[in-house]
This record gives sequence, structure tokens and C-alpha cells, in this order.
Amino acid sequence: MLRRGGVVEKPMRTIQELESIVLTEDMPEHGLRAGDIGTVVLIHGEGEGYEVEDYRSFAIYHST
Repeated sequence: MLRRGGVVEKPMRTIQELESIVLTEDMPEHGLRAGDIGTVVLIHGEGEGYEVEDYRSFAIYHST
């Protein structure tokens, strides 16, 4: 998830399915921490959200 000034932004580069990603900020409500690594298994819409798996599954959504 990318944030600038508290606003979630689309990544500068297109994220692809099966690509490894690194979480850039803590998401304590989901038990996730910055630095957690996962693999994108599904992209929703035109990049509005991503389903990512590590040893558990989680989804990351951002506003467009």
C-alpha cells in the first residue's frame, strides 16, 4: 500500500499477479507489519485491490 500525505495512491508501476511484494506500512488491524512479504494471487479490477498470500491470506485495497 502506498500512502502520500495520508492518501492511498496507485503504485507508479503496475503490480502483476504472482509477483512478490513487501508491505510498506503496518496494518495492525490485520496482524500485518511493514516488511511482511507476500505474493499477489489476484488483482481486482484495474488495480483497485490485490489479494496477497504469505503464510496466511490477506487483501489490500486502495481508493482510485
